[in-house]
Amino acid sequence: VSSDGNLTVLNDDGSVLWTIPLDPGEPGGVSVADIDGDGEIEIITGMRYEFESGRFGKLYAVNADGSLLWSVNAEDSTSANSAAVLDLNGDGIYEIAWNGLEQGFNIFNGLDGSVLFNDPTIYTRSGTDYPIIVDVDGDGSAEIVIATQVDGVVVIGFDGLWGQARSLWNQHAYHITNVNDDLTIPDTELDSWAIHNTYKTQYPGEVVLPIFGVNISHTVGTDGLNVTGFSVPPNLSADPTYEWDYVQTVSSPVVVRTLDLSLNGMAPGEARLVAAGTTISYTLGSGQNTLHLPPLWVAAPHIVALAPETQTSYAGSIASFDVVLTNPAAASDAYTLTVNGLPVAWSVSLPASVAVGPGATVTETLQIQLPQDALGDYPLTVVVENGAGGMDQASGLLQVNDALDVAITPLTQESRQGVEVDYTVTITNHIPSGETVALAVSGLDDHDVTLVSSLPVPANGSATTTLAVTPQAGPRSFGFAVTGTAASGAADSAQAVLDVVGLRTVAVSIDPASAAGGPGSPAQFTLTVTNTGTLSDTFLLDVALPAGWSYELTRNGAPTSSVSLRPLAFNSAELLLTVTPPLGASAGAVPFTVSAQSTALPGVQGSDTANVQVLTRGVTVATAPQTSTLSPEASGAWSVTITNRGSVPDTYDLSVSGLLAGNATLTPSSVSLNPGQSQVVQLNSGPLSFVHAGPSQFTVTAQSTGDSQIRAEDAAVVTFDSYEAVSAAWQPVSQTVSSLSATFTLVVTNTGNMATVYTFDVAGTGLTISPELTQFSVPPHSTVANLVTITASGVGTFHFTGTAVSNTTAASDSADGTLVIQGPLAVTLAQFDAVQQNNHILVTWETTSELGNLGYNLWRGTSPSEPDTQLNDALIPSQAPGGLGGFVYTWEDRLDLAPDTEYYYWLDDVEIGGAVTRHGPVSLVYATPTAVTVQGLSASSSPPAIPPLWWVIAVVWLALTTGSIVQHRTRLAR
Repeated sequence: VSSDGNLTVLNDDGSVLWTIPLDPGEPGGVSVADIDGDGEIEIITGMRYEFESGRFGKLYAVNADGSLLWSVNAEDSTSANSAAVLDLNGDGIYEIAWNGLEQGFNIFNGLDGSVLFNDPTIYTRSGTDYPIIVDVDGDGSAEIVIATQVDGVVVIGFDGLWGQARSLWNQHAYHITNVNDDLTIPDTELDSWAIHNTYKTQYPGEVVLPIFGVNISHTVGTDGLNVTGFSVPPNLSADPTYEWDYVQTVSSPVVVRTLDLSLNGMAPGEARLVAAGTTISYTLGSGQNTLHLPPLWVAAPHIVALAPETQTSYAGSIASFDVVLTNPAAASDAYTLTVNGLPVAWSVSLPASVAVGPGATVTETLQIQLPQDALGDYPLTVVVENGAGGMDQASGLLQVNDALDVAITPLTQESRQGVEVDYTVTITNHIPSGETVALAVSGLDDHDVTLVSSLPVPANGSATTTLAVTPQAGPRSFGFAVTGTAASGAADSAQAVLDVVGLRTVAVSIDPASAAGGPGSPAQFTLTVTNTGTLSDTFLLDVALPAGWSYELTRNGAPTSSVSLRPLAFNSAELLLTVTPPLGASAGAVPFTVSAQSTALPGVQGSDTANVQVLTRGVTVATAPQTSTLSPEASGAWSVTITNRGSVPDTYDLSVSGLLAGNATLTPSSVSLNPGQSQVVQLNSGPLSFVHAGPSQFTVTAQSTGDSQIRAEDAAVVTFDSYEAVSAAWQPVSQTVSSLSATFTLVVTNTGNMATVYTFDVAGTGLTISPELTQFSVPPHSTVANLVTITASGVGTFHFTGTAVSNTTAASDSADGTLVIQGPLAVTLAQFDAVQQNNHILVTWETTSELGNLGYNLWRGTSPSEPDTQLNDALIPSQAPGGLGGFVYTWEDRLDLAPDTEYYYWLDDVEIGGAVTRHGPVSLVYATPTAVTVQGLSASSSPPAIPPLWWVIAVVWLALTTGSIVQHRTRLAR
């Protein structure tokens, strides 16, 4: 309330909330808005107060708590006019529009009262007018409308800067909710303080209180219902569609249209369609929209329910459900109950009939006794029929689990024979009391198994134990099961797999099954050990013999007591088993056993049994000394004692094996002895230049002539001293060549018995010598060929010496060789041929050089031994005399040619000094034209010589020794 000098705010009951004293004067109206953006409203009012002589008017802004926000001069001598308020620029601070006589039109800042705009030419003399703020032109921006003294109505706007405003301000006490947007007055006005809490303040938007034109089109269901009444009769009734048309304003936010339906013959729990759908269309000034409501179903209340809908239990126990019966009727009823879906053999407990009072709920218990083998999911239904014939049903699911669960982890494992693996066995008890569970395993009878016989398991808990398995068979997969049985009878089992990937087995065989021996005379057998498994293994060997007997196992001549064998291919080994009966052993068959034991898996073994047939004959051999030292260039002597260990006289043939056997003598080589008699035999051997240095074993054997099965032997060791020796030789010893160089082979042989490094040296006057090797380690009794290239300084005969000297001792040898260098031939031929051309023979020769050559004579004959006719009467002159170049010569032979006759041709080249060199012969058979067969080519002044056999042998030997033959390209004449 703005009064003379005060602004008062009253509570809703008329009591004073607060009063603020202002300057005394005539009051103006009030405006209400949050002008400073602090979230609290402020009140704006004015007073016609003479603050100076002749100056009247102030404007005040008061906070919601009654404190003064600001006051400014607002001069109007006619009255203290009111103000209009709106946040024109949208910055959250409201602007205040005011008009007065002296000051004109003003826009004040709501935050501090400062003047934002002033036009003193716009003024009025009216006592109660004030500007209003509306969107007069509908352009979306606010304008201020002012009644003036001179210009009438003035409209001020700032398009693009000022924001929206409602296009309606209908009265002096404007407060937004007092007028609808369509200029109609609300039947029931909304409280503006509950919605906007403003007064003489414009709404910053176009639509504030919209008016809706509403059309409702409702379609009811078509089956089992009747429409019995309406809250407001519809504008259209065309069953099943009904329509209502009306206008709805903001003052009536909720409008209800109802219709009454009756549903006939509804069964308990039945659902029925009562509305097929509803369409609501509404129209505003801004346009039209439509809402669609979905179909509507109603359901009659159920008279039975099952709780829980899903029940989990275990085999052998009692499962329970609550059957909840409801009577929605106003009278008591008797319900008949039936359970469907469970196996017929099961025991089910539920009352067949239950009385239920009006509006009452009764709960009965359904109990099901579960057999031990009842596992799985069992759907069930409880069907209820009331006294009126209505039926309802409730469905549930009974999940039956094991009372006992057995699990094995891991489900599969891999192992080898003899290697233990562990499985974890877990027993889970689902019943509410503890159990002792007996455990049993099946499927592992071939293996070593460790598992506790029973295991205590807590109520609704688990316990674990270890199943240890050591494979003893395979390789293959073994499926097995662990079964747990509780004292209550509950049982379960779990399966797993043991995959044995390796098998260890061994087989032993002795051949022959029986062999003869005598006292002190051994019997020999072949022992075969076979790895019949799938894994590599080492087997220990043992021979079980009577007391006093002895044996020896050897493999490749070396004693052994074990064998290592791979599986599958190459899985067996043969050993020599020598079994010796003791002296004085009685005649007869004596069995013995050989066994092979796996070192990787104790208990895996194989064995075989054979017999030694002890005869009445027997012999022993003893060599002395057992060890000795001997130079390979000397002879040695040993004493060998032969003793008849049998019970009958016998004669023994003696022999020696080993390196001594090459030139050994036994004196005598045969002895005849009575039982128990001994004789010493002398053994002599040597010199043995071919042996290597080091120890060497030899054996003396005595074999019965009365029974060849009886034999004995004794071994001794002789150690040969080491020594060095060498021999050297040239291959060839001498060469004659026309060039200045030739290649010789220095053949060095280590004639000692130890590997020795020899240094090679070749020396000769007037020679340049290039050996391929300067030193080489030569094994004993081996030869090395050293290729040596020797180049002479000119024509003549040159002598040279090759030497091989040991690097460690004085052992050495040397060999002499000769190189003869001749002057070059006058003529060097590249080709010499003879071919038949029709009725004559064409002889052709080609030279590559003709040093000092005068010319040629051509000879013919019918025997390859010598010519008989000179074909040229005069010397055929050289075409390249004294030159290094060559020439091609041809001669046509037409002289007395007889068909089917073989002709031979020779060519003599004549030097300037008169020396003659003959080439040839070449030959052909004069007949029909045919190719010429080349027989050979030579160039010498004497008949050709046959190469010495030693040179051919040396070349072949050199090829075998060095691995290669030096080849010289030679072009043959034809």
